[in-house]
Amino acid sequence: MASAGGILNHAGTLILNFSQVNGNTAAGGGGGIASGTGNGGLVGASIITLNASQVNGNTSNGGPTDGAGGIANGGTATLNASQVNGNTAPGAPGGGILNHGTMTINLSQVNRNTAPTDSSGDLGIGGGIANLNFSVITGAANSGVLTINASQVNGNTASGQGGGIFEATVDANFGFTLPGGPLTLKLSQVTGNTAADGGGIYAVSGSPVTLKLTLVAKNTPNNCSPLGSIAGCKN
Repeated sequence: MASAGGILNHAGTLILNFSQVNGNTAAGGGGGIASGTGNGGLVGASIITLNASQVNGNTSNGGPTDGAGGIANGGTATLNASQVNGNTAPGAPGGGILNHGTMTINLSQVNRNTAPTDSSGDLGIGGGIANLNFSVITGAANSGVLTINASQVNGNTASGQGGGIFEATVDANFGFTLPGGPLTLKLSQVTGNTAADGGGIYAVSGSPVTLKLTLVAKNTPNNCSPLGSIAGCKN
């Protein structure tokens, strides 16, 4: 992550209580917050915790090599009763959130974020969340681990794959061809999202995705892709 529009956390501990990180713009990744080692895809000791806070209306202009209109996480992140809404990352992964560390989202919203095509024609992926495992490139453990509890991922848009959530491991050629890290959704909603494919969730086949009492519905053009890749998800 090259920059942050609002807050840059390099291997530190950041706690936000009843706070707002809204309306910022980054030339690189993390329009609102960028947290990690500062060494690209490496996973580090950074910690961020958001309690009843907002990361809304931010923009990342970093393109395919950056991303995360709202939050870029390369360490450990916990969101409690918070919002990551209305952010954008043109031509990049993660209109709302790019997680390549370990993240837990509790009682929160990741809504109405966008990953549109940029001026160079690069497609955006993961309109709400891009959950990417960088372990093949960096050798880091606990990369691309995402747990979503009693939360919403609704009304997000990507011009490429994964309107709500995009899930993959980044391969040695920086492509998205390998199964991603653990993705678990409990008592949550993934609804009303739109993408070219995988309107709700796009997970590379073989990705360990678990849905527990979670609604994935009314997404366009389909709820989950590839067809049959996510147990319990119906198109």
